[in-house]
Order: sequence, then structure tokens, then C-alpha cells
Amino acid sequence: MAQILCSTGALIGRPNNRDYRILRDVCHKLNCDGFEFMMYSTWYGLEGDILKFLLELNINIPVMHCEKHIGEYISKGSKEDLAEAVRRFEINCKMAKALSVHKMVVHLWDGVTSDSNFSNNLLNLLYPYFLYFAPWTKIFLIAYCFISTCLYIVNFPRI
Repeated sequence: MAQILCSTGALIGRPNNRDYRILRDVCHKLNCDGFEFMMYSTWYGLEGDILKFLLELNINIPVMHCEKHIGEYISKGSKEDLAEAVRRFEINCKMAKALSVHKMVVHLWDGVTSDSNFSNNLLNLLYPYFLYFAPWTKIFLIAYCFISTCLYIVNFPRI
């Protein structure tokens, strides 16, 4: 059954200093079936606090939107950057598993960096570590890649 989801990215942003705690005041006032939780790069190190907070809210979060800089690190292409992408992806997967999400959104595109090095993104999409963490969390991944105005969706089978 289709659900109407509200992205937490529509509620949390720079104007409110990316304060995830504002969800407490607004989540039960919205007329939606659940939320797509969006991870921000400024939240690394706060994962435990964020998970505890979200689980205490007792809201439906069937989708998690991975932190957007993962694609940028993949695009850069160095071993160090790829290791950082994998590190961040693993954190996102662990959070998704803890939240019992069913789908994750991963951006392989970030703008200038990936436009210049997009082959890195396509080559590393099947990087063993990325495939390892996705089945480990038993979630369904959707990878979004933007090329000009085209949208390609790659669906990874749920294991």
C-alpha cells in the first residue's frame, strides 16, 4: 500500500541549525503516514542520541535518506575517499537497521565533483563493501544518479 511520507529534510535544515529535536513538536501534527529520515553530515558522532530520540518518538520511518556527501567521496576516487564513503555508508546502514527502515536512498551524484568523475560513481556502485552492508541490514536500496536532466534508478534486490 502506498504511503504519504514527509521527509525530515523538509522540517530540519540550516534555518533551525539542523536540530532533529524539533520533530518532537511537529511530527504528530502532520497528516502523513510516516517519515523519510534524512541523515546530515553534521550528525556523525550523534548517531546514538538521534536513534534514541527517534525510537522514543514512536513514529513510522520506512525510508532513510543517506547522508548526501557519500556520493561526493565516491566521485573523488582515491582509496582514502572511498574508505570514507564506505565508513559513512556503514554508519547510515546501522542507523537504518536500528530504525527498521525498508528502503534507503543513496545519492551517487553531488554536483561538480561527480559531474567530472561520474565514472567513479558507476564503477564503485558495486564496490564489495557497499553490497556487503546493504544485505547485512536486510533493506532495499535505491541509488539515485542524476546526469543532466535524466534520472536513473538502480534497484538492489532485497536479500
